Amino acid sequence: MKKIKVLIAFLLVCLITAMLFTACKKEVTNENETGIRSRNPTGSPLEDEELIELNRDNEDKNEIKLPDNDFTLLMPKMEVKLKTVADNKFGTTAIYEAISKSDFEALVMKVKEIGFNMDVKASGLEFSAANADGMLIKILSAKQEIKISVYNDNKHFG
Repeated sequence: MKKIKVLIAFLLVCLITAMLFTACKKEVTNENETGIRSRNPTGSPLEDEELIELNRDNEDKNEIKLPDNDFTLLMPKMEVKLKTVADNKFGTTAIYEAISKSDFEALVMKVKEIGFNMDVKASGLEFSAANADGMLIKILSAKQEIKISVYNDNKHFG
């Protein structure tokens, strides 16, 4: 009788432990160099809960286009191919094919001309700034792509 009670107690402890591990399990997310959480393997800045991802793996192979919103109206027009667009209530990120360093510098000049000339931070092929309306822009250029984000909430997006 005592052995049965010990066996039942052991099984209950195992069951409770398994339930605790299952309840405490967290979803694994990628975190890119800016500390922004994302679900996609490219690490582009996306908010998990309110994510609306546009044009990812477009099955009919149509041209990817920027959504029409307040964020994209402030983005500079690019002449290179748009690879991915992500949009949520805090901002929009567009990822384009890579550009040269001189094109990056011209892009930064264009962004400053359209009003992103406050709180400027520039380092190498990275640029961020704000405009008078409190909108923020961040541009990151890498070997394989250039990422442009326009957003209004630094806590959730920047």
